[in-house]
Amino acid sequence: MTTVYCSGLQSGCGPSPGLGVARSLREAFEDLRIVGVGYSSRAGGLHHPAFDEVWIERPWSELSFAAHAQAILERLDAGGAWISGSTREARWLASALGSREGLLSPSAVALERIDASPAELASRLGLQSPPMISALADDYELNAFGRQHGWSVWLRGPGRPPVRLVGWRSLENARAHLAGAWPHARLRLQAEVDGTAESVVFAADRGRTLGARHMQPGIAAPDGSAWSGRVSDLEAALPGIAGKLRDELSRAAWTGGGELEIVRAPDGGVWLVAWHPRFPAWVHGATLAGANLPAELIAAATGRTPPLTAVRGSEFVRVVTDIPLRALLPLPAHAPAASGVVRAGNYLSGMPDPARRRSGERLVHERGAPLEPPPPLSALLDGLPSAGRTPHAHRGDPAARWELLATGIRRAAGSLPVKIAYSIKTDPDLDLLTAARSHGFLAEAITAAEMGWAREVGFTGEEIVLNGPAKSWGAAPIPSRCFGTFADSLDELDGLAELTRSGDLSARYLGPRLRPPSVASRFGVDLGDFDTFSRLVTALKDLPEPQSIGVHFHWASSAAGHERWFETVDAMIEWARALQDLSGRPIRCLDLGGGWHPDDFDTVLLPRLPGLVARCRAQLDRLDLLVLEPGRALVQPLGIVETTVLEVRETGDAREIVVDASLAEVPRAGVYPHRILSCTARGWRHWGHGPDRVVGRLCMEDDVLRMSIAVPDEIRPGTRVLIADAGAYDRSMAYRFGRG
Repeated sequence: MTTVYCSGLQSGCGPSPGLGVARSLREAFEDLRIVGVGYSSRAGGLHHPAFDEVWIERPWSELSFAAHAQAILERLDAGGAWISGSTREARWLASALGSREGLLSPSAVALERIDASPAELASRLGLQSPPMISALADDYELNAFGRQHGWSVWLRGPGRPPVRLVGWRSLENARAHLAGAWPHARLRLQAEVDGTAESVVFAADRGRTLGARHMQPGIAAPDGSAWSGRVSDLEAALPGIAGKLRDELSRAAWTGGGELEIVRAPDGGVWLVAWHPRFPAWVHGATLAGANLPAELIAAATGRTPPLTAVRGSEFVRVVTDIPLRALLPLPAHAPAASGVVRAGNYLSGMPDPARRRSGERLVHERGAPLEPPPPLSALLDGLPSAGRTPHAHRGDPAARWELLATGIRRAAGSLPVKIAYSIKTDPDLDLLTAARSHGFLAEAITAAEMGWAREVGFTGEEIVLNGPAKSWGAAPIPSRCFGTFADSLDELDGLAELTRSGDLSARYLGPRLRPPSVASRFGVDLGDFDTFSRLVTALKDLPEPQSIGVHFHWASSAAGHERWFETVDAMIEWARALQDLSGRPIRCLDLGGGWHPDDFDTVLLPRLPGLVARCRAQLDRLDLLVLEPGRALVQPLGIVETTVLEVRETGDAREIVVDASLAEVPRAGVYPHRILSCTARGWRHWGHGPDRVVGRLCMEDDVLRMSIAVPDEIRPGTRVLIADAGAYDRSMAYRFGRG
């Protein structure tokens, strides 16, 4: 009698495949002795009658890996077989046991083949690979990658659950959680691909493919796992992949089950998201469709005759049933988790703990070498005066950068005039507003108070764009004349129209701020509501006849992602064309707002501006002007905070330095990575990637200025360091706190 050990028995939300493997084996071989392996009695699958016996080990956080490996070896030497239901366990088995008779999981060599290059692996399978970047890249590059994809990004790595990232701080927190746990060289940021999630299950024995099937999910559980699905022939679903998969399994000498996690895009492209070295949780669904791959695997390993599996349907659905608890195996009493306790999520067996222990190996993260700052930052540092007392905020001269951008915009725009409107709220400093006016920029205000400030600096009403939901706020009266004003709602548009009719308001351009259906926002007129759209058409028709009409749109590209931003702007141009056609009133001005990171404004928007202008010209034949509001892109690079190191703390393999700056001086520290620089014999250098962090002076848990950074060896208490990229909102939102 053969004994088969099946692990991965979590059977709740986000189930593991162990129970599906056991049910498939029981259907094929009645004489098998099947043992369920768990690392916690809370794994519900342990109680299923498919198991003749259960083996419960200590949680992974308490497990002796050497003793556990020896126990498994003894069972394999006795003729047993082991089918792992966990990616992490399969990887640990490969490193701890190597290739052993009865160990039905891939070898370390096979795993290395699928890990080495995800892009090459996808290519070998004839699939596309999602955009990705190594987690060891410079933080500035990682943040740029996140912005490019609108932070629809996952942190992935071999043998660990993917982590969805929603912004820079979530990436920093994820890396901090993994510090000292996994080799970061294999961690990567991977862009999410739009499309339909699908799956491929397969099994092989020493490189010989035993079978493979495709599954298209139907109902999805809240965690995204398939709750129902349709199983079909792989070649029919994905022509050409079956042969390539056979070749790949042969070259890897693959033994065991596996899963390809794929996404089918709307354009028909198929993307490889992940290759998992274990069966998927829906493996019993394939058995119901006539492909009992766990049984095929056992038959190949033991010399048995492969079973004949009846086809009971091509579709499956998962149901929840109640079963009696196994005798002498009570579940632990439920107790609410204490505040601050990190839950294991779907991994109730404690399987995340190998990420903390990795069989006892101690990983030391390398510190990246200091990096030479790019020319714009170097130019800003040249001649920077030293502050007498820190923390101290410096600001560079905007003239060179602003002139360069203005020239670039004029060249890119061609025949269509483009105006820059400096966003006052970004940084209302007197010198910056004066410089903006001297460069011929407009001023973009959101309240009467900001308009009054702009007029004090010297802007006339005809040089001010008025936006926002509270235009009348502030002591200053709204000027009777302005360059343009954009209503945040239909009611406001009606009120502005009445002021125009009475002569109390004269705006060169008047119109609505638009909110397309694809953008979730509190601002603007909702174009997705038919009644609202119809009212907007009527409102534009009813505007006084001499009035030139403009429309405004704003969606930060760092939130949208670059491609989605351009796609949405193209849609906005079409909406504007529809408003023009239906109202009979030409759209004369298109204001595209701001929200661009400085680097993206320079390297993404400007090169693509000619094409954008051409599309505007093609759709809006009466357009006079395009307006951009790049406040952050103009001034964020100009700000530098000088700070002094107060203490250097050595914490194992990492360093933590305390500086006298804080979130009060750099309030956006957690939103994007600020380069930190120190002076070396070769000049200023900004610090590379590493295991260290920089914390501020405040007695606040979140006063962390940088994480995952390499603090140079020469840093000592009293060293002056610079925090760059601290203009714009870092300056305007800075507050007085913790200063006595």
